[in-house]
Amino acid sequence: MPTPTSFLTIPGDVLVLIASELAALDPLGPPSLLVPLLLTCKSVHSVLSFHSAHHLYARIFRARFDTRAAFRRMGPRAMRSHNLAIQLKRVSRMLARVRRGDLDDPHIEQDLWTAFIMCTENDGKNSIQLDWANVDDFVLRFISTKLWEDRIHSNGWPAESSVNALAIWVYWMRLDQGASPPTETVLALNQIPLCLAKLQSANADTRNQILDLIRPYMLTALRYPSFHAPDNHFDFPLPEELQNEFPYTLMTPHGFYPLYRQPMALQETFSHFGLPLMISAPLIAQGAKLLYMTLHPTRIPYTEGQPTSRAHSLQLGLTHVHPTRDDVDEANARMTISLVPHGEWDWRSKLKNDEGMLEDDGVWRRSLLSVSSKWDNDWNRLTGCFNPWIINELKGVVYTYGTLNGLWRGRMLVPDMSQYIELITSTQFPSDFSITKPRMMTYPLYMRLREHHCINPETPTAPGGSTHPYDDGICNAWFPTGTRILDLQGCVRVLDEAAGGEISTYETYVEGRENSHSEVTCTQCIMRREDEEADLRGRVRAHVRAASGEDEDEEMGEPGVERGTGGEREGERGSAHAYASGSGSPPHSHADWRQEAEEVQALREEANALLGRDVDELLDEEMGDAETEDEYIESSDDSDGEECIVNTCNGVCDIIVTGETLSRHAQAWHQFRFYGRVRKWDGLVAIVRVPVLYPQLGTFIFRGYVVGNQNFVGSWRAYTNNLHAIPFEGPFAMSRAPMT
Repeated sequence: MPTPTSFLTIPGDVLVLIASELAALDPLGPPSLLVPLLLTCKSVHSVLSFHSAHHLYARIFRARFDTRAAFRRMGPRAMRSHNLAIQLKRVSRMLARVRRGDLDDPHIEQDLWTAFIMCTENDGKNSIQLDWANVDDFVLRFISTKLWEDRIHSNGWPAESSVNALAIWVYWMRLDQGASPPTETVLALNQIPLCLAKLQSANADTRNQILDLIRPYMLTALRYPSFHAPDNHFDFPLPEELQNEFPYTLMTPHGFYPLYRQPMALQETFSHFGLPLMISAPLIAQGAKLLYMTLHPTRIPYTEGQPTSRAHSLQLGLTHVHPTRDDVDEANARMTISLVPHGEWDWRSKLKNDEGMLEDDGVWRRSLLSVSSKWDNDWNRLTGCFNPWIINELKGVVYTYGTLNGLWRGRMLVPDMSQYIELITSTQFPSDFSITKPRMMTYPLYMRLREHHCINPETPTAPGGSTHPYDDGICNAWFPTGTRILDLQGCVRVLDEAAGGEISTYETYVEGRENSHSEVTCTQCIMRREDEEADLRGRVRAHVRAASGEDEDEEMGEPGVERGTGGEREGERGSAHAYASGSGSPPHSHADWRQEAEEVQALREEANALLGRDVDELLDEEMGDAETEDEYIESSDDSDGEECIVNTCNGVCDIIVTGETLSRHAQAWHQFRFYGRVRKWDGLVAIVRVPVLYPQLGTFIFRGYVVGNQNFVGSWRAYTNNLHAIPFEGPFAMSRAPMT
């Protein structure tokens, strides 16, 4: 008769495998099914406890959550077992608290930060975990009940706080777009297209309530900034005199204009994957614009007697600029905002081998297919663009070259000027602020853009502006006054007449074609090689002194970071290694995971009955107190050696854009030409729109960011020669459209 096996006789590594398989039975939420096993006996607990088995909890994290974005952004240290285990603890607690739905929980801001970052790191798994926690309902209730809290402290104006910004951004990022296009019935006047799957159950009252609550953030540009630094600047770092005295700013009822925000007021520091992370909250005005334009895609109406097509117009003898019904249908056929997809749990398994290897190696590339890579530019802005008085040498890419190439279409909202002036000059929040005051007109936007790059050693054109240190010429897209832009075949030449006719050449970007960059002539590449040679000589001298027994007196430079600075770069992380995605097996469809979720819930209830307590609470106790534990301590295992960042230089040192309206759009909505520039510090895009035939239409400047690598969102402003004038402006949003 065989001897019964006791838990005490099972080797520790086998117990870890048993625990891993047990956790895999319930891939959603915290690994609560581990609790009964942990409470079996002291011996088992000592082997499987959080502090004893980091490898177990790291494996569980890889199986349940997405890790590739953190690997790209934070490096190999974030992937160590200790750090992954700590992140599992942080995320599990957030999911459990959000699922409980307590809007008064003291950890709510911390939890919204975790949910927001999970959205930016999502490749498919994170999204399903947030579904499990009912985060959509959580942020919706927060926006409905908490967004306008404590307005008494700001003259009735809604607060620009991190928690408010995070709630708006998470709500927008969680919206998804269905596959079915909107029908004519759905596109009825003032009715939202129901291809937004998560809004199908939302009634008009809910949408209108959200629109009313976020409208002040979306419209009051003077109070709620849309840029990480004032748009009047192009060159960084900013002069020190602007940090303390603000000699060129105006005082308004909403504060200083331009608004120079202090970095210490923006910077937030907390643990992420067991490492200290410094980050600023996403811009609340940008989030409000994205959400507003998504929930309220105002339809351009037909007019009485409107021709059906351009051919019909010509038959009627109508040759002036006017939209036909075909033009209106085109403007209404697509949503203004293009929502970033949420991915699939097992997306990695569907890639080819070479594609998968590129996704796994922790290197940022333009060609990455993962959903999270669409948010890398936005992440780099949040972590590297909150202090305009310093240049962060380790900041990642904030604008992906080639992004603006192609056709963009969208909407601009133009408020009634007198009502807008009344709004921005009001100290108190207007009691009659509503959808009708200030009134807003909606106009379609179309831009056919081409991108051009200045390649080192070519010298880019200098920024424009006046002699004032705070003016770099935003009303001319940061170009000098009198600049002539000659768009030639294959290149653009920028003639700066103010600088004595100096000419800068920019190469027209073509997808798939290499530029003229050469390491032999590029000054940045030459400087990098000189630094490498100097570093090598220093290392040789150090070895010679060590071999001869001499003291190390000469101070050595820090060899750990090596970086090119020639425009946008694709980085290669030193000591990076590919890694598996974990052993968890997901449900393959929503129906499947709902069925499995019901089975898992039955297991949870059975465990709760046997233990006499909630397994999530017991798991929380087992993981220790995250609020008091030092999560920055580096573990000694999984050593990856010395980390460094090596960036390849492509020579791009300045990016400009030119463009025009396509012929069919010009016949309907007037003909315009466009020229603009991309601010290197944070990727802010400024594009000037100039009417070709009717100057009375006015010149407008569109300033904004490309969000999620697919939406150009920001504020337009009217042109003015007065440097100190507070501009008349309003929101706009555009997304890519197919060239047809």
